[in-house]
Amino acid sequence: MQSAYFFCISVEFLLGFNPIIYMNENKTMFTYGTLIDNGIRSRVLGKETISYPAELKDYELTIHSYCPFLTIKKSVGSVVKGIIFEVNENDLKRLDQYENGLYDRIVVNVKVNYKSDYDCYTYIEKPEERYILN
Repeated sequence: MQSAYFFCISVEFLLGFNPIIYMNENKTMFTYGTLIDNGIRSRVLGKETISYPAELKDYELTIHSYCPFLTIKKSVGSVVKGIIFEVNENDLKRLDQYENGLYDRIVVNVKVNYKSDYDCYTYIEKPEERYILN
């Protein structure tokens, strides 16, 4: 794993971008909770994925208001460590189903390898009024 991580950093350094993330029309997902685990992510998506360490600035981890799961909330100066991986439309449907209506999917900007910025999907707790209406 260490050599694969080093290879990704080296390729990104030489080219100025990570070619794996730009290879196709897929989108990128940032996750910070159970989906960091390769086994869980593989079972949810029905396939293996390649992930990269990433950081989400100005957010912090917190416990979801309605269940004992992690979520994120805005917090200037804080950082959430997680991973990014590619997703397609079918993956997004599976991930939305896995998140079980407890989260909204939003777009955030994350840093990869401490320098490259990527716009990624992530999940955040739904606002309270959305639970009352649903």
